Amino acid sequence: MLKKRRRREQHERGGIRAIGEWKYTTLLLSVVVGTMFVLLVVLVWRVPRQKPIGDFDGVIVDRWAGYNESDYGSKPYFRLLVEIENSKRITIGVEPDLYHRSKVGMGVKNRNGRVELVEAPVRIHTLK
Repeated sequence: MLKKRRRREQHERGGIRAIGEWKYTTLLLSVVVGTMFVLLVVLVWRVPRQKPIGDFDGVIVDRWAGYNESDYGSKPYFRLLVEIENSKRITIGVEPDLYHRSKVGMGVKNRNGRVELVEAPVRIHTLK
């Protein structure tokens, strides 16, 4: 009872906000935070993702191998850096036998997900 009386006296003197003001402030703050959250979700959703590369012709620019290590051991990986149309470069993972047969400067063709090596370099038409 004493607490209610003290609050009422402070309110009458202007020392404390009315209950209705607290509700509106809380509502406004909730709307602002909710809007910020929705905007964050929309921005994250619209981040451009790398499109899968379909069929392409290109030239091997670089190649490397390495190991992924875990608690269960290590596993080798093999990568080729391929330059395709308009000087775009993509990295593709290949099997060990294809990696060991490949050389920098060789041509590469990807058809239906199968990577093939071409002895003569593939001509790439670039616009400059």
